[in-house]
Amino acid sequence: MTRFSIVKQFLIATFVLFTLNSKDCFAQLSTYPAGRNQRAEVSQWMGLVKVTVNYSSPSVKPHFGGKDRTGEVWGKLIPFGMSENPYRVGSTMPKMMPWRAGANENTTITFSHDVNVEGQKIPAGIYGFHTIPDSTEWTIIFSKNPKSWGSFFYDPTMDALRVKVKPQKAEFHNDLTYEFTERELASTTLSLVWEKLRVPIKLSVPNIAEIHLAQIRLELTSGKGFGWQDYLSGARFCLNAYKGNYDEALEWINRALECNTLWSDLVVNPININFITLQTKAQVLVRLGKMKEADSVATIAINHSTSTSQGVTNYGMFLLAEKKRDEALKVFQKNEAKFPKEWSTHWGLAQGYSATGGLKKALNAAQLALQNVPDDEKEAVQAAIEKLKANKSFVD
Repeated sequence: MTRFSIVKQFLIATFVLFTLNSKDCFAQLSTYPAGRNQRAEVSQWMGLVKVTVNYSSPSVKPHFGGKDRTGEVWGKLIPFGMSENPYRVGSTMPKMMPWRAGANENTTITFSHDVNVEGQKIPAGIYGFHTIPDSTEWTIIFSKNPKSWGSFFYDPTMDALRVKVKPQKAEFHNDLTYEFTERELASTTLSLVWEKLRVPIKLSVPNIAEIHLAQIRLELTSGKGFGWQDYLSGARFCLNAYKGNYDEALEWINRALECNTLWSDLVVNPININFITLQTKAQVLVRLGKMKEADSVATIAINHSTSTSQGVTNYGMFLLAEKKRDEALKVFQKNEAKFPKEWSTHWGLAQGYSATGGLKKALNAAQLALQNVPDDEKEAVQAAIEKLKANKSFVD
């Protein structure tokens, strides 16, 4: 083979490789987005659950010049119902298609965990987001295919979920925007807002406490599993947020109290054994129905050097909430013996006596509390006094 032939074959092979890869090469160039529709991303957390929307945002009044489309978006630029596919080639592409709810590539929505959309469950994952607009009701479509360019290849057999929502009037928004409103711990509303229209979609997490509990379990097998504070936090989560899982909570609070066997500095100065950890153990025991053990631990907590009048009062209030009224009164009385001059001591006694029928003693204690009560608590104490003067309990 001649030298010229070798060079010729090399040039041909190089040209073929360039041709095969030219699409990828050109796709990597960082030019302006198609139509100059800016890409955008918005996220919202519900506890540990993250929701993210990725989209390209068209404008009513184009930023780079062009026709002002105010009043011509809904029902015109964006047709109501399914629209004809202008790029249909052959029978494999749909003749009619929904709206991509944005511009350019698929609008996508990602759920880090299973959530409810308008009350219907959808698994964690990333979904193509399509819509069928209408003047009175929109269909929202979550597709298992998030890789499409727009809705031109939309396939209804890939639908993961469809829901119906009602559009609302809104203040003018030049750029199509997705935003989260009505944000609560376990719910939020995702809204598509453009021109003078808002399309709200309600999202919720029905098992948010279980998600957090599962994460706490994982974290307590990491480096956090060596610190007493984290075991305390886990136990208190079960008491205050999860409202259950008390056997495991008892194990966790016991570990918090036993950490002095793991760290030499805690052997000398066992700061892990304090009113809060002891009170927490007593509360867990109450929830488990082990009142005798709870009373024993609570007594140790009250007598501990780290106890405070307000802390003991709070434990008594916990017992009242658990309908343990006699036990609560005994705690308030122990508080009086240790902290006889604190306003919170008298306020606790007032509640304990009121709950157990000792209204005269409750009135006297409330009046003593009123003498030193902080301003932000004064109204509640005064209201209690008025009820007690009318010979009525102020504790349900």
